Amino acid sequence: MFGTYFHALASCTAIGLCLALASCTASADRLPCVRDDDCADYELCYEDDLCLPSDTARQLGGTVGLECGVRDGQQQGCFDRETCHRGFCDGVPEFAGAQMATTASETSLEVMWTAAVDATPAEELRYEVFVARAPGGFDWTIPTLTVVGVDHVRIEDLDTNRRYYIVVRAVDQFEQTDGNRTVVSAVPGCVDFATQVQPLLTASCTSCHSGTSPPRALVLGSYAGLRTGSMLRQVVVPCRADASLLYLKIAQSLPPIGSRMPFGGPYLESEQLALVRTWIDQGASETCPSTPGVCANDTPPAFAGLTTARLLDPTHVELCWSAATDDATPAEKLVYEVYEGILPGGENFTRLPRFTTGTGQTCAVLPGRVPNETNCWVVRARDAAGNRDGNFAERCVTVPPTTCVDYRSMIQPLLDERCVHCHSSIRPFRDQSFESYSSTTARASVLLARCRPDDSLLYQKLVADSPVAGQRMPVDGPPFLSPAQIQLVRQWIEEGARQQCTDPNPC
Repeated sequence: MFGTYFHALASCTAIGLCLALASCTASADRLPCVRDDDCADYELCYEDDLCLPSDTARQLGGTVGLECGVRDGQQQGCFDRETCHRGFCDGVPEFAGAQMATTASETSLEVMWTAAVDATPAEELRYEVFVARAPGGFDWTIPTLTVVGVDHVRIEDLDTNRRYYIVVRAVDQFEQTDGNRTVVSAVPGCVDFATQVQPLLTASCTSCHSGTSPPRALVLGSYAGLRTGSMLRQVVVPCRADASLLYLKIAQSLPPIGSRMPFGGPYLESEQLALVRTWIDQGASETCPSTPGVCANDTPPAFAGLTTARLLDPTHVELCWSAATDDATPAEKLVYEVYEGILPGGENFTRLPRFTTGTGQTCAVLPGRVPNETNCWVVRARDAAGNRDGNFAERCVTVPPTTCVDYRSMIQPLLDERCVHCHSSIRPFRDQSFESYSSTTARASVLLARCRPDDSLLYQKLVADSPVAGQRMPVDGPPFLSPAQIQLVRQWIEEGARQQCTDPNPC
């Protein structure tokens, strides 16, 4: 649009400019318009509300193409959700609303959003923040606070452990608001699992830990899956981040089991690690506010310890005990941690337990027993605050020797526990998976010399401090495999590395 508004005459003949206007002789063919978009290419909406060729309009020297106007109290030339301001159409800001609210301190929340899109410059857009103590309890006439040109805000002076609901709206220079009702919520002083922890796990972990066959049977796509844990243990100990495998795996370069996660990186940033740590140390609750004082209890359960241990078959042992009691956690909510050693008194209580039961269990069946090996166990009770008793009641079982090593019941459980977390179909380190007999023997020409364990790279990597290739396995050792476990693998290879004892012996 250009020039000062000049009231041109309605027709060419009235101003004697017929020669200047290419369309004079056909003035009746000019199309009515209210904005430039109503006209054809190379035409503008002239001030008589008829389309005119651009060059002709410029020769007349008037303002050509007011995009919109208000006549007789009616707005003309703008689409729905647009308003005519100073001759131009302007719509309300395009804004998706608040994206996330997180705890910033015991009395404050941080609210974040993606900047709105509008003709008003981003640095001049205003955001009105509405805060309510109950769903739907907003007063849309009075924002709690207002900020300009930013994409986040901290809301201060809130009550600890009370849930707040927040809506953010964008307002442009003409006081047009987008009017969204997108609600986010959070609790000051409480890390919320659904809005803060699960998004981290989804972004960094569920590409592997989801579906029907995730590594170590650990599903991280839901709170229930996370708290169920892996095939051998719970990965979260409420109130005890430093005892939780989940936190140790994402925070330590050399975690107690396997490799740092996410596998191969990029790893979580320090702020994200602190968020997960705080969530666990607050009690690892599914919702906020968490149960008040759940982690304040420091009294461990009263527990007499393990009472019986017996072999069910050559590869399974059953452990049983009487239920513990606790001053705060009911018996059906207690869990039990099983510590294992290969000699009496050989349990290491500074490391993670060999196995963790589900809530309320008073027996556990452990697979993967090894012929010619003595195992000893101590079981300790743990309450909802992460307190565990300190009993030393021990039971031991010696597994008799076997005349034939069965792959499915003896070798595969060993590989599942010590190897598959790196050597799986999802991430087969060195292109080697140990998830099944077929994958274990798929590269037999490289790994296995059937009947000759000393010539087999698989055996060499388990027994030698400096094998002919790479390093000793498992990579997260020590501890490495026990002497009886190594002997089991040796015997299996000596017998031809068969899938079943009924298969022909190639040796």
